[in-house]
Amino acid sequence: MQPRTMALNSRSPVANSSSASRREFLRQASLAALASSSLPYWATTAPAFAFATASERPVVGCIGTGDRWRGGIGPQVLNFG
Repeated sequence: MQPRTMALNSRSPVANSSSASRREFLRQASLAALASSSLPYWATTAPAFAFATASERPVVGCIGTGDRWRGGIGPQVLNFG
C-alpha cells in the first residue's frame, strides 16, 4: 500500500472562489464585532433611565480627582444634579 500524496500547489475550490475574499471576511467580522460590542450598551442603559423619582436614579462618584474637582469636574457634574 502506498501513502497518499498531495501536490503542494493544489488548492481547494473554496479557496479559489471569488465570493469569499479576505476583504469581505474582514468587513463582515468587523460588523459582527461592532454589533456585539454595542449590544451591552443598549441593554444596560435602558434600566438607568427607567427610575421614577430623583432619589432612585444613579449617582455620580469621583475618586481621586484632587484639585481637578474644584477647577472643572465638580461644577460641571453638579449642573447635572
